[in-house]
Parts: sequence; structure tokens; C-alpha cells
Amino acid sequence: MKVSTHELESSQVLLEIEVDPPRVERARDQAYRRFANRINVPGFRRGKAPRPIVERMVGPESLLEDAIEHLVPEVYREAVGETGLRPIAEPAFEVVEMEPLRIKATVPVRPTVQLGEYRKLERELTIPEVTEEQVQEVLDRLRDEHATWSPVERAVQYGDRVAMDVHGQAGDEIITDRKDVEYVVQEDSRAPLPGFSAELVGLQAG
Repeated sequence: MKVSTHELESSQVLLEIEVDPPRVERARDQAYRRFANRINVPGFRRGKAPRPIVERMVGPESLLEDAIEHLVPEVYREAVGETGLRPIAEPAFEVVEMEPLRIKATVPVRPTVQLGEYRKLERELTIPEVTEEQVQEVLDRLRDEHATWSPVERAVQYGDRVAMDVHGQAGDEIITDRKDVEYVVQEDSRAPLPGFSAELVGLQAG
């Protein structure tokens, strides 16, 4: 097998492969065996019909097409390994010539990047000022995020988390019907609609 490469634009490489005739013939023989195992030939058991008879039934072109279909990916993988290419996507194949079998594969590869003098780039490091209020704000948020909830026996207040059964209906149409919905009562909350939290403040369990 002969292999050559040519660089193309847009990070592609043209891989040209010429396959030795004996290998093509072996591929044709393998194609014959695949066809012989698939078709029924009168007077012969499945897979036992001679190649000339099978070739007359399916046509020499079909035999060759099947052989090439199986051979091309095989020789392509070998050529990639031989040339050291690192494809990043499937190639586009083109059969250029049948005798000898010559194949072209347009192979997408990683682009070659030429770095400039990036080590000479400098930028002054500026450390932003952090105030006590900002630190306290972060600490308060972390406390809220990691706080544990404890049951209380009193009316609902802002900041509480409540579990409630929700039933919503418009006329005869039921909009929602859910059990044990958890909801944090916040004064500035607009979910599920403005004023909803305020209606919960002061309610007792049950």
C-alpha cells in the first residue's frame, strides 16, 4: 500500500492511498463469501455456490462495490496510523481509480497554532478592596444557606419555611392540587404571585 499526504486549507489533509491489486482481489473474494451466505443459489447449499455463479447472479459491479465498501475504511485506518495523522472528524472519501485502486480521503485535523510572543504581555495586578460590610454579607448568606430548620409552634412569620397543601381552582377547572408543598415565606417574594407570602403571615398550623 502506498500512502502520501498533502496539506489543504481549513485544517484539512488530503490522504492519497493506492492499494495493492492482490489485496483488492482478497477483498473481492471476501465480498463473494458474504454474498454467497446471503443468497439462495439453486442446486447449492447456502454459502457453497462457486464464485463465478454468485458473481453472475449479483453482477461483478456489485461484488466490487461491496469489496471496496469494506476495504476503504480498513486501509484508511492503516494509512492514518502510518502517517501519524490525528483526525478530529470522519473523512470524505473519493475513489479516484479502480485499477490500481486509488483512494483520496479529505481528513479534518486539529489546526496548527503559531503562538506569538505572549510571554512579553504584562498586566498590572490590582487587588480590589473588600469592605467589612461585604464580608459580613457573604457570611450571612453562608449562614442562611447552611442553617438547619427547626419546628416552631406559633403563627407564620416572614423567614419561615412552611409545608402546605395547595388547591387552586378557576370555576370548574382545577389549576393545581398538590400536597406538602414547601415554601419559604419572604416579604419581597413575587412567587407564585405578588402578595402571596403576605397572606400566609399570621396563619397557624392546620
